[in-house]
Amino acid sequence: MKHKNTAQAVRARFRAASVHLEQNYYSFLALGLKRWLRVNQKSYQNPIALPFFVVNQGFAGVCCLRVFSKLHWQSFWSDAHAWDSADDSSDVDAIDLSDYSDNEEEKRLKIVLLGCGQVGKSTLFKQFQELFAPCQDRPIHYKPIIHNNVIASMQSLIRKGTSLEPSCDETVLSSQKTIDAWNRDQPLQEAEAKHVDLVWRDPTMQQAWALRDSYQIGDNLEYFANKIEELTAPGYVPSVLDQMQAEVRTMGVTKSEFTVLNRKVLLVDVGGQRSERRKWVHEYNEVDCVVFVVNLNGYNRMLWEDSTQNRLLEDLRCFENIINVPLFKNTPFCLIFNFRDLFKPKIESWQWDVHAGELSRYLPSPLIGLVRDYVAPLGAPLSALFPDYKGGADYEQALAFIREKFLQLDRRPQKLMTTMTTCMLDPGEARQCIHQIMSSVIPFFYLPWA
Repeated sequence: MKHKNTAQAVRARFRAASVHLEQNYYSFLALGLKRWLRVNQKSYQNPIALPFFVVNQGFAGVCCLRVFSKLHWQSFWSDAHAWDSADDSSDVDAIDLSDYSDNEEEKRLKIVLLGCGQVGKSTLFKQFQELFAPCQDRPIHYKPIIHNNVIASMQSLIRKGTSLEPSCDETVLSSQKTIDAWNRDQPLQEAEAKHVDLVWRDPTMQQAWALRDSYQIGDNLEYFANKIEELTAPGYVPSVLDQMQAEVRTMGVTKSEFTVLNRKVLLVDVGGQRSERRKWVHEYNEVDCVVFVVNLNGYNRMLWEDSTQNRLLEDLRCFENIINVPLFKNTPFCLIFNFRDLFKPKIESWQWDVHAGELSRYLPSPLIGLVRDYVAPLGAPLSALFPDYKGGADYEQALAFIREKFLQLDRRPQKLMTTMTTCMLDPGEARQCIHQIMSSVIPFFYLPWA
């Protein structure tokens, strides 16, 4: 009889917890818990069997563990008999749900995004905001940023194209002079779209675009140039993808606070250029997760602030300095390799190891180096940066090699590390990435859409 009454109390408490889940968590968790109780309620005559059912129930076990994270296990059985007299039909109303409310003084979670410049930290920051803190007024603020990106990139493209081969078309030359005279802070007008479209489609400019790894230019130019008429329309409002494509240099520290599963989360984005990194140390305290972003596409590019330093080597140096900071000894790290979509075709399109052997028959070594630097934008081998790499043009081997280079730098006793490869501009991949990050700070976190 005692076990039967205790079983009723246990079922009552779990049903009360399911009500709390319906109010505060995703509804499917509560529904899964209810289904589990309904199917297995006869098995609770002996409460000692409860842990075994948690293990054996799969999805329902996850729901139950979510409840246990809200309850104090030490007091679970001690006060179970308090509801022995509760009627089974009204046990939910008979229980005080205040035991399940979140503690207002509970520690706020802090996630810090670190990495060098132009690796995609701000894009990840915007994806977080789009998921957890959407704002109807935010899109309109990106319109001047997008126009600035187009003007700045077009001016860089014209300078590079002119150095290769000046155009013979007078109309193109006139449009180039017009774009060169534009103020980067001015909004683009509908009548000016024709100048951008004409210059962009010029064969010399396309040749300059193919060599974009050899100079500083935004990767988003192709995306925006192909829809320039839409961008300059009077009623244009940037879409979500337009916002993600927009590039703006982060100055100082940017913060955003939102609530996930009744937990307050502080997301911190920092500037990645060398002049901004001295400000990072002010955000090292009480960090629950560090997200370090790497630009895979930068393995054959130079820094914006230092044209002599390779971007991937700079990422490695920066990561080594961050991962071994004493304050992060027991802090989970999420290492994200971004721009997978640009890295894969670049690795696979040029087998330098093969062609270098052929060229050595006809050219001296110094000239081979010059040829390598010229053709690198068309598809560069990883062995040009890391001579010990032997994977050739295989994408998977190249990715594994780079990943291992970073993991070797972690000298912490407890290597709390999660690695991901993604394209941050893709909403689906970004959500999966965010799911992994949130799972590292909130147990059993789940995004139904990820």
